[in-house]
Amino acid sequence: MDEDIEGRDSDDRTRLHSAIQAKDFQLAKQLVEQGADVRARDTAGWGPFHVLAQLETDYLDILSPSPFAEMIQVLLNAGADLSAQSVRSQSPLHIAYIRDSSLIFRLLVDAGADMSPLDWYTGADMRRFLVRVLHPPDDTADLDYLPVGVDVNATDSQGYIYLDRAVWLGSPSVVKALLRCGADPNRSVNWRHTTLHYAFNLMQHPDGAGAIQALLDAGADVNARADGYTPLDRAASHACPPAFRMILARGRVFKQKIHFSDRFLLAPEGTDAVTDVIEAEERFA
Repeated sequence: MDEDIEGRDSDDRTRLHSAIQAKDFQLAKQLVEQGADVRARDTAGWGPFHVLAQLETDYLDILSPSPFAEMIQVLLNAGADLSAQSVRSQSPLHIAYIRDSSLIFRLLVDAGADMSPLDWYTGADMRRFLVRVLHPPDDTADLDYLPVGVDVNATDSQGYIYLDRAVWLGSPSVVKALLRCGADPNRSVNWRHTTLHYAFNLMQHPDGAGAIQALLDAGADVNARADGYTPLDRAASHACPPAFRMILARGRVFKQKIHFSDRFLLAPEGTDAVTDVIEAEERFA
């Protein structure tokens, strides 16, 4: 074993922690193969799974999730604890939820992460809803997604609503079902994102565009701001040209330039989206 394999930084993070933080999964796998401690904790009590859980992902990652799924499996095979608690009693799944990392959240659940500890954070009703969204029976009716007696526009203990969680998890069928039940696409609590801010997650499914269109038809505000960012900004920053183009088509007055990353331009419809912006700027000039 490399004598420096367990070297730690000022936050007590190991080389394995740092490799995962940098999304250098090839190095992370090599470290595990060389015997790196997959149960090592930093000063916050975070193990490798906690670090993985807070990684930001975009549309291209959603289209090709295998690097993340493989890293999870490598850690599991080496004995990493999927339910490890940090010093704040947070599991990796909890970290993925509060950091809005939908892809990692779903992959952790697929890997066997227990969702019941989320009850203290989201409330039992929301946790049951998340389970139903991720594992719906084939014959699920519209109202069956919601806990009995729960208002479709009710919020959980953290201010999230059922519709934005359905969009966040990327489930077109649930989004449409909730809209048919009267869900408000513009409901936002405590300055949180509205449903359209999470729209890029829907485009992993063939009917993702249909769900976004349903949100727009229901009156979703394309100019809503959360932390200063509109749904269009979010679609751009998460490299999702298809969602970007649909939101743009509803009309947006351009008051600031939008930055397109290389990942956005390389994504499907990336160059078409740039053309759409140029044409829109000319219309609003």
